[in-house]
Amino acid sequence: MTTANEWNGDKSRELSIILERMHGLAATRLFHSMARTMHAFDLSYSQMNALFRIFGFGPQSIASLAEGVHLSHAAASRMVDKLVRQGLVKKEPNPDCRRKKDVILSPAGLEIVESVQAITAGAYEDFMAGVPENLLQDLLYLLRTIKPHLPEFLPGLRFPERQS
Repeated sequence: MTTANEWNGDKSRELSIILERMHGLAATRLFHSMARTMHAFDLSYSQMNALFRIFGFGPQSIASLAEGVHLSHAAASRMVDKLVRQGLVKKEPNPDCRRKKDVILSPAGLEIVESVQAITAGAYEDFMAGVPENLLQDLLYLLRTIKPHLPEFLPGLRFPERQS
């Protein structure tokens, strides 16, 4: 006899395999596009990661950015200086302590992040195009229903609403 935990484990495993396959389909398009963007803007992985962290967590000090992208404070400071020169981020006074500077996305930096997000969303949209409307509605309902039960990925991470 199968227990509830065994049944849930089997279903979770099957679901994780399906989700991983879907993610893989999107990732193939995303990685190609991201590599093109990184090359066009002469961005390292750490710099791209920093842009997404600033987008996800909002304005950050160089120290918190260094911790988030796993760089030393000195390396993060050099990275931020390069991103400033490229026009992708700005340094602004911290509203709570004028002696400190926060790193924020510039419009050009935001455009890079949003273009990568659009490519990801477009990839999912494309491979879902063949799914019947009623199944898409069911899937959307289920995802909205389970969303509040999912653990918070990273404390403080926010997902700003995208413009359609």
